[in-house]
Amino acid sequence: MQKLKQKGMGILEVLLVIVVISVIGLVSLLVYKRNHITKSQIPTGSLSYPNSASTPSPTPTPTVADPYAGWKSYTSKQEPGLSFKYPNDWKAENTGSADPEGEGMQVTSASGTNVRWDSNVSGIGGGCGTDHTIVTAIEALPSASGLYLIVTATGNQPPHYGVIDGPPPSVGHDFGTCAFYTSFKSNKYSSRDLWLNTNGPTHASDEATIKLILKSLNY
Repeated sequence: MQKLKQKGMGILEVLLVIVVISVIGLVSLLVYKRNHITKSQIPTGSLSYPNSASTPSPTPTPTVADPYAGWKSYTSKQEPGLSFKYPNDWKAENTGSADPEGEGMQVTSASGTNVRWDSNVSGIGGGCGTDHTIVTAIEALPSASGLYLIVTATGNQPPHYGVIDGPPPSVGHDFGTCAFYTSFKSNKYSSRDLWLNTNGPTHASDEATIKLILKSLNY
């Protein structure tokens, strides 16, 4: 038999192999780039992990201003444990009491609003008129159990502010046309009524301060 001559790989075969290898390499490179991200390509702080637990930042506690900062305090000598505050720029004077055994004082704003304290009010009374006295606001005092801040309106007169004991009337309650006094009972003397209320006309610019004075009552 005649032997076949062995020939080397032709140019076409070599080129075909090179093309196949190049295609395989290119595809591998594309797959790698698609499924992997190098560290240099990750922007700092841009990744989020929804399944991982994160520690929330603490919420700062808001600072609440003290409405009584710089105020003065009055402490009763007749009623143990009774005190209240009033603004430093309100004038305080010792007015005494209708009863010699009592004590009384009054604080007055620059605009002329008066808030008075009397530790022994008795024998009060008054006539009747034509205007009705209506409750416009009622609020429990935070530091005086069983006592309430009450605001009333009588005709066209400025509102009256005072402290009363319970049970409190509801807003809109009509006390009628006879004189209504805002007073509360003494814890020490059952026969005594106490006053912490406005005395005379009140000015609109002082209304918020009046409420703070009465709400500062500690008893």
